[in-house]
Amino acid sequence: MINTMKYFLIPLALLASFVSITAQTEQDKQALRDLKSTYEEAIKKDDLSLLKEHLSDDFSAIMITGEEVKNFDELQAFWKQAKDYMGKDSTYAVTVNADDSIFIDNIAIAKGRSEDTVETGRTTLNFTTAWTAVCRKMPDGSWKLTRLQVTTHPVDNPFAQLADKMKLWIVALGTGFVALLIGLFAGKRMGYKKAQRVNS
Repeated sequence: MINTMKYFLIPLALLASFVSITAQTEQDKQALRDLKSTYEEAIKKDDLSLLKEHLSDDFSAIMITGEEVKNFDELQAFWKQAKDYMGKDSTYAVTVNADDSIFIDNIAIAKGRSEDTVETGRTTLNFTTAWTAVCRKMPDGSWKLTRLQVTTHPVDNPFAQLADKMKLWIVALGTGFVALLIGLFAGKRMGYKKAQRVNS
């Protein structure tokens, strides 16, 4: 009888444990989804303070430019510099698409791609980035972002294309200016030669 009860209870205990782990994993996944939504909102509203409480004390990130930030203040400074570069009335929106996360104890490794749109008032830039994030579960059950790395194609991206267009525009402007100088100089020379003929 006791042995029979053992065989009956062990599967039940394993099932209960599996259900508990599955439920916890779903809660953890939802917490990461909420963190993703907070990130999107912070970017859209141009208010990174919304992210501050969701960063761990040892947070660091490699930004799309290859620069490293090691805390919230440096992240804020990087964002301000980027906004200044984009222009006063610029807007930035991002949609984060995440693959399935990997959970190892109190660590979650997430990755995916994001669709980014920058409106500068002069032009619209649409581009895709690839990202990897490491999050850590705190003793209170919350998840915080510990490490982030964002990359994009080094050549085939709108910033490089925009820079190329600017170079072409500068070259064209410079060529036009040189042609204008040559025209003016040639015109003056021709006028000078005509004046010489008349005087002679």
